[in-house]
Amino acid sequence: MSVQRTDLVKMGQHLATLRKNKKMTQMKLAEILDVSNKTVSKWEKGDIAPDITLLKPLADVLEVSVDELLLGDNVDNSNYVVSYYKKFTKKRFLKEISILTTIVLLIVILVAAIERYYTWSVDILTGEDDNYAHGYVFKNNDNLKLLIDSIDLDPDFNNIKVKTIKVSLVSNDEILVKKESTYSDMFLVDALDKVMLFYENNIGDLNMDDLFLNIEYSTDGVNKEYINIFLKK
Repeated sequence: MSVQRTDLVKMGQHLATLRKNKKMTQMKLAEILDVSNKTVSKWEKGDIAPDITLLKPLADVLEVSVDELLLGDNVDNSNYVVSYYKKFTKKRFLKEISILTTIVLLIVILVAAIERYYTWSVDILTGEDDNYAHGYVFKNNDNLKLLIDSIDLDPDFNNIKVKTIKVSLVSNDEILVKKESTYSDMFLVDALDKVMLFYENNIGDLNMDDLFLNIEYSTDGVNKEYINIFLKK
């Protein structure tokens, strides 16, 4: 059973009487309850009932009980009024649940989109033929990070001692990153054990079809020898 228009009008008239008995204007009552004076006017005309959360503050301002505020002397009204607020409360609850569900769904969608966008893919890099390198490519939509963590040469290079060494990561004839060192006399394989190259690009793209390590070394500090290790995923 839903509240009838005549019952809301009676509630509104009773509310207006209580307000006037307190010698209070609609504007003053609205100001105390932090609502608009139009809202108070609608209450008193019977267009709408006060929000259920305002019943206690409204009754306190008018110095009556909530029952007296709603029913006045007309006890027969009680079933209609109670039915109205039950319906009002259920409707408001469902609305809040709907809003909350929408917010949670949007958050889930947003988190999933962000996760997909920034998830890193990982590729392993290896060298070709007898000269070998190992590394990783970490990539997402915004960034690319490349790490070369080990370099191993053919055993023919085991007895070579070097005074200088430079290892460069090259792509499309451009040096992306390099490391240079000078030694008194160190085996080339031992010098390469100390090399670790790290490259980072915020574009998130790199031509992997022309990516190689260039190893430049000198046994006497003057003449230079070269080794290229082409990298592939």
